[in-house]
Parts: sequence; C-alpha cells; structure tokens
Amino acid sequence: GRAGQAAGWLLALLLLAVSGIESANVYIPQWGFRSVERAADSPVIRRLDERRTPFSLAMVPMDERYRESMRMFALLRERHLSVFGWGGFKPLYARKIQAAVGHHDATRVHALLANIWPEPLLLVDGNDPGVAGHDLHARFPAFVRPAATNLPSDLVQLYAEVAEVIDQDDTYTLMRLKPPAPARLARRIFRTDLARRLPVVQATLRAESPTTVTVTLNRQLVATATATPGGAPFQCRLAPDALTRSVFNELDFESGTEPITLEAFRLSGQ
Repeated sequence: GRAGQAAGWLLALLLLAVSGIESANVYIPQWGFRSVERAADSPVIRRLDERRTPFSLAMVPMDERYRESMRMFALLRERHLSVFGWGGFKPLYARKIQAAVGHHDATRVHALLANIWPEPLLLVDGNDPGVAGHDLHARFPAFVRPAATNLPSDLVQLYAEVAEVIDQDDTYTLMRLKPPAPARLARRIFRTDLARRLPVVQATLRAESPTTVTVTLNRQLVATATATPGGAPFQCRLAPDALTRSVFNELDFESGTEPITLEAFRLSGQ
C-alpha cells in the first residue's frame, strides 16, 4: 500500500544519505533495485562540488516522477540540497514550485525560488524526459507518472528572462536567478535546522530614499531597520524559541512606504 511505498522510499533515502560509495543501488517499491547514475560524472556537477558558498538546487523539468527521484538520489549522494521534495521545505511549497514548473511559468518559478535560502540555482537537465522511448515507459510501474508530452523544446530559453547561464556541459545547464525587482515586501524562507546552526541574519537593505523596514520572523516582530540608497547593512540574531517546529521559517522585510531591495542575504554562525 501507500504506507509501504513511503517506507520503502524513506529507507532508500536513509541508506543513500549515509553512503559514501562511488555507485549505489536504490530499492524502489514494486520495482526492486535500480542503479543510480553518478551525478558528479557531469562537469557541471563536479564544479558545483567545488563551490564554497551555500546553495540549493531546483531541477527542471519536473514532469516524470521516476526521473525526478533518480536525479535527487544522485545529487543527494553529493550532499546537495534540493528545493523539491527532499530539500527540507514543507511539501506545500515544493508543490507550488512544481506546479509553476509544470505550467512553464518562468515568472512564477522565479518568484517562488527567489524567496529561498540558501540561494537556489536552476539546474536544467538536457536529457529531456519528454523524448524518452516508449519502451522505457512500458516498464514503468503503475504508480510512476509518464513523462509530459508538452515540454518546451528549449528550457534554457524559457528561463532566460529570469535567470542567466553560469555553467554548461553536454548534460546540464546551470542558471542563477536574476535579482527580484524592488518591492515593499522581501521574504526569505529557510530551514529550521539551518537557522539553529546559523542563527545570525546578515543582509543589505537598499531603497531610493531612507525607508523604515519592519522585520518579522514567522509574523513576530524581531527588529526594525532602515533601507538607504547606498545600502544599509542589517544584522540580527534569531531567538531559538521564535523558530517554528515545522519545516521552514519565513523572515519578512517590509516597508510601508516604498519598494526595497534585499541584497546579500545569508545566515551565519557569527
């Protein structure tokens, strides 16, 4: 049943998370063991491993459950965070992102991803599941959705208005989101476990004229600040009891008068 499937997926994830081997097999309920391709064989992924700044990955397309899962397993084996499913964000937010991806709504995808910390990088899989052979589909178990047939032919071009290419190889294209436009509300969401380990918020607040900014954590006031034309540094320590017991927290920077820009946001242990 569904409980057994969920337990099987969880067991596979736990086994994979503690594995440091070069290759792995994953047990999938109703299907048995399947090998996981080593993602680091891609030059893009190898260079991702060398990055020293925190990041998370949003992988597209998101239309085929089996392929999505195998990509996630492979990338998790390299200790990368994913904003979909197993990245720590509650399922509802992940479903919103997946729905926007499924509707090819690049603007909506950008708006949702831009809220997340660590910074999401868009990883476009060039092996388009929409052109997978029908013989592969015939081997899918009943609970695996078939690939979508209406995928855009050029996903990189689809997201070009909201993201820029920063790396590319024969399999993957890595894109960084363009900065959001100034707005009266700037939000960042982050995992509770990360905030407990890195409780200090650091950022720069910018506006066309000096503007008072209210900072709330999960709708509780934590600070007031000022955004300036030259960019004002902001720092505050998050109280442990203000963090949620659920999956993620919302930190809002809100101006009641004019749009602001939130730059260089990060959590640190200092």
